[in-house]
Amino acid sequence: MLKLEFIRAKWSSKMKLPKVYLAGHYYEKEYRRYVVKKYSSYFKLILPIDIDYKKYPTLVVSHDKKQLRRCDIVVVFLRKPTFGTIMEIMYAYMKKKPVYFVNPNQKYINDIWIKSHVKRSFLNLDECFQFLIEKYTKKQNNMKKNGGKGEAKRGK
Repeated sequence: MLKLEFIRAKWSSKMKLPKVYLAGHYYEKEYRRYVVKKYSSYFKLILPIDIDYKKYPTLVVSHDKKQLRRCDIVVVFLRKPTFGTIMEIMYAYMKKKPVYFVNPNQKYINDIWIKSHVKRSFLNLDECFQFLIEKYTKKQNNMKKNGGKGEAKRGK
């Protein structure tokens, strides 16, 4: 089994943490608790609203869409598809948010609709967040080296 080693991001007070929306089924609360506990020092984690979605459906949808607009990155954890999660993927995609897909049971990893609307798929959360830490730490460090003006140019 692959042992992942995590790189601690060295964020200065001037660097803001990337905002990550944690999409997935309403009842997937354990995955969100795990991510918050393990990765909140690397990212500002945004959670869907936690109220009775059957009693307040309009509030839930409008709140979650607002949160999707606010975020920089979307991580989708999906064991079993639901209309809400699939709509979150599509909405984020249409808003040009990078969507990363985690499918631990591998049932939907090759679905053409999923593959067409996500940047990358993963089999577990740690693999996904290791990738995001490396990607966004490098991006922040390049911006710092370049005076906050985007990524540093690469030499040939």
